[in-house]
Amino acid sequence: MSRRRAQNDAPQDDAREMSRQADADAPVPHANDAETASEGAEPMPPVFMFGFERSGTTLLSMMVGAHPQIAVPLSVTGLWIHYGQRLDDYRHLATAEDLQRLVDDLLAEERIRLWDAELDRDFILAGLPLGDYGAVIVRFHEAYARSKGKPYWANLDIATLDDMDAVHAWCPQARFVHIVRDGRDIALSHRTMPFGASNTLDCAERWQSRLHTSLKMGAVLGPERYHVVRFEDLVLDSEATLRRLCEFLGVPYSPAMLDYGHAVADKVPDDRRWLWPDLDKAPQQQNVYRWRQTMRPAQRALIERTAGDMLRELGYETYPAIPRSPTSYLMEGLCLVDRGGRIRRLRRRLGLAGRSKLERRWAARRPEDSGEATQTQAFGQLVRSGVFDSGFRHAEPQREFFSRVCGEALERLPSREPVRVLECGCGSGAWLECLGSLAPTGKLALYGFDLTAEMVDVTRERLAETTPPERIRRGDILDPAAYAFDEAADGFDLIVAYDVVQQLPRQRQAEACRRMLAHLRPGGVALIFDHERWSRYGMRMGWRKAATRYLGLHLVPRYYCNAHYPALNRIASRLGSEAGMRIRMHADAEGRKRALELQAALRDAEPKTAPNG
Repeated sequence: MSRRRAQNDAPQDDAREMSRQADADAPVPHANDAETASEGAEPMPPVFMFGFERSGTTLLSMMVGAHPQIAVPLSVTGLWIHYGQRLDDYRHLATAEDLQRLVDDLLAEERIRLWDAELDRDFILAGLPLGDYGAVIVRFHEAYARSKGKPYWANLDIATLDDMDAVHAWCPQARFVHIVRDGRDIALSHRTMPFGASNTLDCAERWQSRLHTSLKMGAVLGPERYHVVRFEDLVLDSEATLRRLCEFLGVPYSPAMLDYGHAVADKVPDDRRWLWPDLDKAPQQQNVYRWRQTMRPAQRALIERTAGDMLRELGYETYPAIPRSPTSYLMEGLCLVDRGGRIRRLRRRLGLAGRSKLERRWAARRPEDSGEATQTQAFGQLVRSGVFDSGFRHAEPQREFFSRVCGEALERLPSREPVRVLECGCGSGAWLECLGSLAPTGKLALYGFDLTAEMVDVTRERLAETTPPERIRRGDILDPAAYAFDEAADGFDLIVAYDVVQQLPRQRQAEACRRMLAHLRPGGVALIFDHERWSRYGMRMGWRKAATRYLGLHLVPRYYCNAHYPALNRIASRLGSEAGMRIRMHADAEGRKRALELQAALRDAEPKTAPNG
C-alpha cells in the first residue's frame, strides 16, 4: 500500500478530479458513472470540500469518506494547483508522451504515494484526452475510488479556499462544500500549531479576507452548487448536519458517516497524528466555542475589532460594542511587530523553537515520547546515587505543613477502621511514613504506587515493618489499574499526591485530580500538594527552568524542566461544579507550597470521628 504522507491539513484535492469526470467523455468507465452507483440513482457531481486551516476540514473529510458510496483520499494540499501552474513544462499535454510524463511525475509524488491505496497506472492513462488537465485529476480520483470499491469520490483541499476559480474552470459542474468555524476558536487552535498564522491579529485578518472572497464566489454560484457547513453544527448536531450535506450532494444519508474512527489509522500518517489527536473519537463537543472559557477579553476584543463583520455574517455572537481595552491595543501593537512570523523565525534561527503545544499534547499520550521516560530515569538515578534512600527525610517546614493539613483532613473523615490511605507517586515513602505517624498503630492502612521501580523498592524497604509489600507497587496516577488493590476494592478514605500533578502535562492535570476523586469512598478526601503556577515562587521557577532548558544556564536540575506547576486555583474552580464536592485551599507559612483539598460527598449517614480516637 502506498501511504504515510507528510501534510499540514486534511484530505483536500480530490474535488477537482471529480468535476472533470462529470463532463469528461473518456472511453473508460468512470467510477462515478450511474451504472456503477446504486440502481436508479444519478451520478454525484464533482464535489470540492475546503475551509480555513483548523476549521474541521479533516473531520469533515473523514465523515464523508466513511459514506459507503464516497471515497475521499487524504489531502495533497495544493498539489493539483501546483502542477496546473506548471503545464508549460508538459507542453499543455499536447501529446500522449506529455500525458504519460505528467502522470508518472504525479505517481512519484510522495503525497500521492502516501494515499492509502495502490493506483493503477494503466487505468489512469487509458483514454485520457489530450490537453485536458482536469481529466487527469479526475482519473486519479477515479482510480482511488475504484480501489475502494466505491462509485463516487470527493476531494478536500484547504487550497481550494483561495483557488475556487481554478477549480471551477477545470470542473464547471462541480459543487463546493465550505466548512466554517468561529474565528475565535480558530485563533486559539492556531496558537497550538508550529505553522499557520503567527499571531492573533494575523489569524483574524487572514480568516476575514479569505472567507470574504470565498463567500462572494459562493453567492455567485448559488445554493445549488455552494453549501456552507458550520463546524459547530457538525459536532453538536452531526446527523442532522450530515443529512443536509447528503441532500446537497445528491446521495442518501448513511449512519456509517458517524463511524469514521476506524479509518484514521490507515488514512492519517503516524508522523501527523498529533495534528488531530482526537480524530479517532466521536466529535469532541469541548472543542466548540472554547473561546468562551479560555480566551482573554483583550484577545477577543482584538479579533472582533478585526473580523467582527465576518463573525456576524456567519451568525456568531459578538460584543454589542467592543470594549476599549489598553491591553487589547498593546496586544495589537505586538502582533504588528510580529507580522509575518518574525518572532517565530527568530526563535528558529536562535535554536529556541521547541515543540508546539499540539505536539507536546500528543507526546503526552505516548509514554515513549513523553517526559515520563525522562522522569523515571532521573529519579531512578537519584536512588542509585543515594539521594533518595529509606532514611531520606523532607525538610522540617515541609513536614510540619504536610502533617498539619493531613491531620486536619483525617479528622474530617467518616469513622472507619482501618482508614485506607493511598499516596499517588509515593517516591521514597517518606510521606507515607509521616502519615503513619499521625494515628495509632493499626488505625491506618497505607497503600502507594510510583512510576519508578527503584522508588517502589525504597518505599517497601522503608515500610517493611508496617505495610505488606503488595500494597506498594508501580503505577500511573492516570491509570485506573493503579488504584485497584484487592483490599481496597471500594476505594480509599484519603488519597494524597505530593509534587506529582506537576509531572503531568497541564492539559491532563485536572484529569488526574478527577481520577483520584473517582477512587474515594463516600466522604473521602483527596489532597494535592504542589506549587501554584501563578505564585511568585511558581513564576520565578518558571523563568529559571526556561533559562536552563533554552539557554543552557543550568539554574535548576535538568529534570525540573519537565515539571509543569499546576494552576491549583483554576483546577479548584473547575472541580467546584462537581455535585457535593467540598473544596479547601491550604498554604504553607512561606506561601511556596499549597494543598488543594477535595472532599467527596458523604452519601450515607456515617458519623465523623478522628482516627486517633
